[in-house]
Amino acid sequence: MYARLLSLRLAPGATPAFAGLYRDRIGPTLAATPGCLAAVALAPAADDRGVASLTLWRAAEAADAYDREGRFGRLLGETEPLFPAHAPGSDPLGAGDEELEVEGYAAELALPPALGRALTGVAFARTIAVQAAAGREDEVERRAWAAVEAAAGEAAGLVSIFLLRGLDRRGRTLALGLWESAEAAGRWERGDRFAALVHELESAGLPPEVATYRVLFAGAF
Repeated sequence: MYARLLSLRLAPGATPAFAGLYRDRIGPTLAATPGCLAAVALAPAADDRGVASLTLWRAAEAADAYDREGRFGRLLGETEPLFPAHAPGSDPLGAGDEELEVEGYAAELALPPALGRALTGVAFARTIAVQAAAGREDEVERRAWAAVEAAAGEAAGLVSIFLLRGLDRRGRTLALGLWESAEAAGRWERGDRFAALVHELESAGLPPEVATYRVLFAGAF
């Protein structure tokens, strides 16, 4: 699978409106787009302005066609009122590229094997990202898979895990865990297995970036 991760910076208090827009307009549009398999909208747990959209595709060509046909541009235009300090009709990204970041990944679903089940009953997400220096990509992927397998076998309340390997930023590996609740994720993070994983990465010179999110929307098409 190909994955596209969009990170957006909204005006203060705009997250509920974004969630509604995603549910009513973005999700249905993606569902009707050939080659789009699923979408997840996330809001950082500790940030009332940041949001993210993860879309999963059969191949990068399908996502590129979505762009060329203008669907992405039209939906982005509908988010314009949610961005800070923009006059009507202006480019919603006119204040700088910090408001929108787009990354491409090769994606694999580790748990469970079907997208429909992977996105059912999820309320919370946690990402663990590692950026490897050139030549260490295989090592990072090996360590990431070991962590994914450990979590899949031991973590109560973990619904699914996606392993994403950076295409735009080589060496960036991202594990996305989708959980039934923040409490379930917290129990795993407070456990010895998670602490050992973080220590192992830090000792190897690969400090992980850990982020937590509320799930605003999750659907497989």
